[in-house]
Amino acid sequence: MPIAIWIRNLAIALALAAAAAVGGSGFAQQYANLADEAAQPISAQAFLEEAETTENRTQLSIGIFAHNLAVYLLLLAGLVSGGLTTVFTVAFNGFMLGQMFGFASAAGAPMSAAVWLVAPHGILELSLLLLAAAIGFQGPAAALAWAAGKRLPHARRIWRTALVGVPLLAVAATIEGYLTVPLARAALLP
Repeated sequence: MPIAIWIRNLAIALALAAAAAVGGSGFAQQYANLADEAAQPISAQAFLEEAETTENRTQLSIGIFAHNLAVYLLLLAGLVSGGLTTVFTVAFNGFMLGQMFGFASAAGAPMSAAVWLVAPHGILELSLLLLAAAIGFQGPAAALAWAAGKRLPHARRIWRTALVGVPLLAVAATIEGYLTVPLARAALLP
């Protein structure tokens, strides 16, 4: 895929995710304002102070990898759905990320806590998901090529790129399971 198409597709994915995140954050803050005052607020400090075992971290890493792999495959499925699964998956996940930040903010959690709980693994994970979205946005071009009886140009390079993302998702899940919370604890707890 030519670099201009990669850049265009990445920009589309990023814009869609950002717009959905803004919507999710606004929804969360609006909903939190309407919620019952007796509701228990989220306590980032209580979460960070909970004890964890290595076994829990391993299970957590495996679960995170399985979830992220499913999202990754849905993004890539845009190649065969004309880009539809990619659009919906990017929008949904952007909305959910924005909602998480919105609820954390509405609950009075410091934004630094939310950032520390996303940034260590999120840099790699979100980059890989945006890469998969850029590939999935090739769906309309793939459908047109298929209708014309041709192959998608650069199909082999696209699939190789997509396959490289799978082990990197495992790395991101391992970072999330083993390092994110300890790093957040070190940065946020006195």
